[in-house]
Amino acid sequence: MVLETVARHVSSAIPANFLEILQFTSGAHPEVVAAWGEADDTLIDLNRWALADDELAQVIVETAAPTRVESVVFDASSQVTRHRFAIASSVGVPIAVDDAVWGAILVHSTSGQALPAGTESRLVAFTDLISSVISNSRARAAFEELAAEQTALFRVAELVARGTPPDHIFATIAEELGRLIDVEGAKMARFEPDDMATFVASWGVLGGNIPVGARLSTRGTSVTCQVRETGSPARVDDYTRVDGEIAEVQRGAGMSSAVGAPITVDGVLWGALIVGSGRPQPLPADTGERMVRFADLIAIALANLQSRLELIESRARIVKTADEVRHRFERDLHDGIQQRLITAAVNLSSVGTSLPSGLAQRDDIVGVTEQLNDVLEQLRELSRGLHPAILSDGGLPPALRSLARHTGTPTEVDLGFVPRLPSAIEVAAYYVVSEALANTSKHGGDAKVRVGADYRDGILIVDVTDDGIGGADPSRGSGLTGLRDRVDALGGSLTVHSIDGSGTTISARFPCVVT
Repeated sequence: MVLETVARHVSSAIPANFLEILQFTSGAHPEVVAAWGEADDTLIDLNRWALADDELAQVIVETAAPTRVESVVFDASSQVTRHRFAIASSVGVPIAVDDAVWGAILVHSTSGQALPAGTESRLVAFTDLISSVISNSRARAAFEELAAEQTALFRVAELVARGTPPDHIFATIAEELGRLIDVEGAKMARFEPDDMATFVASWGVLGGNIPVGARLSTRGTSVTCQVRETGSPARVDDYTRVDGEIAEVQRGAGMSSAVGAPITVDGVLWGALIVGSGRPQPLPADTGERMVRFADLIAIALANLQSRLELIESRARIVKTADEVRHRFERDLHDGIQQRLITAAVNLSSVGTSLPSGLAQRDDIVGVTEQLNDVLEQLRELSRGLHPAILSDGGLPPALRSLARHTGTPTEVDLGFVPRLPSAIEVAAYYVVSEALANTSKHGGDAKVRVGADYRDGILIVDVTDDGIGGADPSRGSGLTGLRDRVDALGGSLTVHSIDGSGTTISARFPCVVT
């Protein structure tokens, strides 16, 4: 719109019959971005002129200097046949933007008279204005692009900081990239050691051709394959000329051009970002540069995500090892010391009953037997605290019911569908309930407790609610702090809601699959 206004002003200041403002593109045809015609309005709709047919534009491209051509005849044509224009005189002046020739302003006379002397200098004055308009427009566009990139990155970084699952983070990256570049499809692929790529995210109308989780070969000439081979950005402007498994699938979905950028995390090629278009014209020339910039920013977020996942995996291994040691210790107690103590108690009781009534030794043996049974009961309690056998044998429901029976607080157990789950999940859930019941028994007064557990949509939900005095604060240090670490290590979450005088609710969520 601004350049069209400039074109009208130029036409009123210079006695020409028609005028064009051209932008020199990377192809063979300059693009007409503004035009004015005195008599023939077909020129106003002109889309592209063949550079090879336009002597004036050719000279400007070659010399980057003002140029005049007299008595020239050429064909003006685009997608439809145009009239043959008899040009008596033409003057063209280059438009320089950021020290490079951006395009040109051309004026033509068909009146049979040459354009007046000094037309070149008068056009130069207008090109300064046009250069300023374009520079300002470029600066504004660059700022808007940068702001959009930073906003997209912030959304991704926020998801990483919140501990969002990786699949959701990857999906967000693909969507943000697709909207940022304004394409019909965007994908994110992770390179595997066996020359395969796993597509971890897909967005847009072209996204469904390769679903999330698909593993395809990186042998071929698609942009994905090129990025894998070179570790550098790649583009394909004509997908009829590429081969390979990925190219075949993408071509079948209607993709005509694509650009890919590498994702490098901690110096290692992790994968690639890919955008594709089904439009007839190729993606803009700066698409690769913008994608590289975005990929570099995303790599930082992925490095943070990878560090977080490695930390979680490390903590999970520690928890698993500790649980296995506890389990072995519990089995050793049960199968070793506990069984020997039971045998000793039975033998001692037999000795006592074999002695005549009234003997002091018999009364002593009975007393020692009772003490031995007390020790056995304490040992059983210790064994249950280490790793309850009922949890390994029967799963979470009977273990939670057993906990409720042994607590000194009135406890209601409300269980939904709770199948057998990974051992680490069952143990963590058990200890959450055990610690919550112990805290209520110790601090809750005459509180009543409800224990609930249910498995829905791949998540184990465990809640312990009491109507006690409330006011629990895990930040002051308690067994809940250790429990939160255990739950976090398994990718879950633990929340404590406790208000003075209104009871306490401890909730744990564990993402897991049925074993």
